[in-house]
Amino acid sequence: MSRIINRPVDVVIDDLQRPMRFLWRGKWIPVGSIVRRWREVGRWWQGEGESTFYTIVSKDLSIYELSNSSRDGWQLVRIYD
Repeated sequence: MSRIINRPVDVVIDDLQRPMRFLWRGKWIPVGSIVRRWREVGRWWQGEGESTFYTIVSKDLSIYELSNSSRDGWQLVRIYD
């Protein structure tokens, strides 16, 4: 089960543009591992570009999905329960 969040978040990235940690509800969440990365093309006819998605496991073993696009920046897409 998961909760859809779709909220902007601040993200610290590494040299390869991968998330290292992100700020959620006033707390920095460190990324333990990236388990999946993929790209999706948005509604190009409405000006949406490509977004990169990451499924990550935090250091406390919680699972999150982040996305990054030139239009919306970094977003916390969902939290898995």
